[in-house]
Amino acid sequence: MDEDLQLLEQEYCPVIDPTVVYAIYSDFAGTDDALQSARELLDGLKQAALVQQQTDFDPSGSSGDGGAIIANSSSRTGSNDTEDWTSTAEEGVSQTTDESREGGVYFRQTESYDAADKEALLAETFPGVRRDLVKHILRKCGEDLSRATDELLNHVFLAEAETVSAEELVVPKGIDAFFEEHHVPTRSRKGRKKKNRRDNGKIHTASASESDVPSSPTNNPWSNGNSQIELIASCTNMSTAAISSLYHRNGASIPATIGALIDENLASNRSTEQPEPGLIQDAIALVETFPSIELEHAVALLRLTSPSTPNAHELAKALLTPSSSKSSTYINRTIIPHYAPLRLTDTIPTTSLSKENLPPLAPSLSPYTTSSLSIARSAAFTQASSLHRKGKSSPLMKSAAAYYAQLGRDLSLHLRAASAADADALVASQWVPGQMLDLHGVSVADAVRIAETKAAEWWEGLGEERVPGGGRRGVGDGYRIVVGLGRHSEGGRGKLGPAVVRALVKRGWKVEVGTGEVRVIGRGRR
Repeated sequence: MDEDLQLLEQEYCPVIDPTVVYAIYSDFAGTDDALQSARELLDGLKQAALVQQQTDFDPSGSSGDGGAIIANSSSRTGSNDTEDWTSTAEEGVSQTTDESREGGVYFRQTESYDAADKEALLAETFPGVRRDLVKHILRKCGEDLSRATDELLNHVFLAEAETVSAEELVVPKGIDAFFEEHHVPTRSRKGRKKKNRRDNGKIHTASASESDVPSSPTNNPWSNGNSQIELIASCTNMSTAAISSLYHRNGASIPATIGALIDENLASNRSTEQPEPGLIQDAIALVETFPSIELEHAVALLRLTSPSTPNAHELAKALLTPSSSKSSTYINRTIIPHYAPLRLTDTIPTTSLSKENLPPLAPSLSPYTTSSLSIARSAAFTQASSLHRKGKSSPLMKSAAAYYAQLGRDLSLHLRAASAADADALVASQWVPGQMLDLHGVSVADAVRIAETKAAEWWEGLGEERVPGGGRRGVGDGYRIVVGLGRHSEGGRGKLGPAVVRALVKRGWKVEVGTGEVRVIGRGRR
């Protein structure tokens, strides 16, 4: 920074004041192109100053007379001619010029001093300025004592201007001087009056302290309400009329209004859309800033203010600000989590999951194919595992990990239903109703489910025919279920056949095991 300032002063300071150069450069300090940006402004100022000098422009407003007087005084003072000055103005200018010449001689005499002597001289001249600042300004001015003095004079002037109080003490006059606040207690001659004197002093001190306290601005509910409505409308990109209606319905309370917006957003997005991973990350950052806000509510705030995350922070700050309205109940609301009830049933479902019982998924995953559901489930569990590891250092990550774990479980249920539907379609294409069931190409779980279902349908379809005698053939050869030899299984041993046989026997069916097939010949006695 010092090198850039020295470079700029060398280029512009003969024409432009050093304080102007320093002020312009400080506006761009810290940026990559600070030097170039400062030069662009200083070039224009330097050009204007040069034009001003060429046109003999007089900024004093004296139509050029002052400039002529100064020029004449300088030339006459520089020469040894002694002339009589007849004008009072000319005498004043001559005196000023003489003083300037004396000051110039003084600074020329101090040029022979070294840096330490100049620094000590400036420190004695400006005792209220820090020694390190004096040293910095002297070095910045290139060891020029005259320029350093000007810089320090400007610094002292600005420092004193900041410390001057805005209000000056006014001496009371007239009847105001007899007011109690301006009453100066008189000293009593007797000792018993000391108590009264102390009391008068206390009254005076109390009155003075009360007068020092600034009066609070008048609270205007109408302007406050309009500003709060404008704040919510600008953050949510909603119309001012809609926000105003909601604001007055909630008792003119900004926390209650924002709470109502959050409730509406949660209700409208509960079953139609799941938060994206980026949205969850922004919600976690919002909860870290405002720990009293639930993760679900943070997601709703981000939806309301999308795509501006700072607007979500503004609404969160306003949400947690206590309201003067008595009807504001959002902050004091106790959020009680609701959990799904446990299903304590002894029966194990054997049919495929119905679509009505499946949890809703995001529309972006449709169509719900086996491949798309499998990819989405793997991604959800991977994200849950990653966030769970981060949860060891930040408990807020555990909430996000639980969300993704639940999403993975929901996707698993949909994947099971999709796999079951694919298996049913495959078996239906290679099935002979009432005679043969081919289970090639399906998983063990789907094979067991389909075998039990089709065996029950076959048995119910026989009706009275399943009882032999009276011309009825009974079950005949039974119901044939092809399970294969298992040569393509791991280790060359079949898994499908043994699993189907165990399931059918457990359900009470009489079976005959053949080579690569199983025959159901009836029900056992219960």
